[in-house]
Amino acid sequence: MTTLAPDQVSRLEQKIDALTDQVAMLQLEAHEARQRRGQWNELRDDLAPVAEAVMARATTEFAALEIDADALTRTLRTLLANIEIIERLVTRLDTIEQLLSATGEIAPSAVEKLIEGLGEIQERGYLDFARGGAEVVDRIVTSFDYDDIHALGDNVVLILNTVKEMTQPEVMHMLRRTASAARADQPKELGVFGMMREMRDPAVKRGMGRLVGLLHSLGETTTDTNTNQTLETKGE
Repeated sequence: MTTLAPDQVSRLEQKIDALTDQVAMLQLEAHEARQRRGQWNELRDDLAPVAEAVMARATTEFAALEIDADALTRTLRTLLANIEIIERLVTRLDTIEQLLSATGEIAPSAVEKLIEGLGEIQERGYLDFARGGAEVVDRIVTSFDYDDIHALGDNVVLILNTVKEMTQPEVMHMLRRTASAARADQPKELGVFGMMREMRDPAVKRGMGRLVGLLHSLGETTTDTNTNQTLETKGE
């Protein structure tokens, strides 16, 4: 009987181990293949009735259609003749998709800018001013009824003319000087002779003239005012 050397025995054992591993791998692959075939068979069995129903429905629908071979041929020719246009359209669609993607990236930064702008507006007090203005408008709306608004509409021209006259530069300067004189800490005390002396001042004379004109205007009635306006209109 031939005796093998130890190194030969070791190599033989390694070959046997490798062969055993390969056999185990083949068995595993065969098992997985059987499982896949079983799954495909189950899927085929499940889809077979659905496919048969779809084919039957398609056959019924297409049987009811009258397909014009010439029209189909013309359609195919048109598509082939305009293949470049179709390609450009597809390219534009890709560009639009890229634009939308870029816009989606820009949108968060735009929202951040908007939030920063609103914060700056809040710090400057614009929102508080708008809120206060809304409260003022609400008070006006709740304080006046329809009749008041109607009466205001009847006199709006007169109100605007009055405001126009009040905002003239000479009127505003006169009001400012009057307010400054009224705020004087120590008004000048005048006697009879002092008043007579002040009456010689041209500014005092002009003031007296304006005061007399103001008293005359206060004493006029609405009828007198309308009559004067009518006479002035006729004179013009």
